[in-house]
Amino acid sequence: MFLSSDNKLKTSKIITNGLFDTKKKTALVRTHSKSHIKTNKAAYKISTVVNGNQKLTIRAGNGDSNVSFHFNNFDKKLTVHCQSNYVTNDAYNKDYNINLWGDWSEKVDFYVDQYSIEVFWPKTGQVATFAKYSNDSGDNIVFDNLDNKSSSLVVQEMK
Repeated sequence: MFLSSDNKLKTSKIITNGLFDTKKKTALVRTHSKSHIKTNKAAYKISTVVNGNQKLTIRAGNGDSNVSFHFNNFDKKLTVHCQSNYVTNDAYNKDYNINLWGDWSEKVDFYVDQYSIEVFWPKTGQVATFAKYSNDSGDNIVFDNLDNKSSSLVVQEMK
């Protein structure tokens, strides 16, 4: 991590070579439609390009928790909602708003394991981390494309 010349905290590229299976689950998500992908492992990577208005929900396979990311590039905001059956604290079960630094279309990578989700914007170096409380090792991923442009979703499970 480093402080950039415009006083923003950024991170350099995350080295993940060799960690993830070369087999990929890919979905083309047309305008105003949803795509569902199921993972079997506790750790995986999601890659997508946010065009304008998309929502990505990572729901534990047993339904005990979910974290949803609603990207709104029109307002340059990311709203994150976390929910878990194991956390009764209202500080966790609420919406978090993050200001986005990127351009109109921006590549975003999610690094997910059983207990956390790292969101990384490779172009800007912006990163966000969220706790994920679950007793399950597989997730259901729902990508809801609310935009007028098609998008794609690529999931790679850890080896």
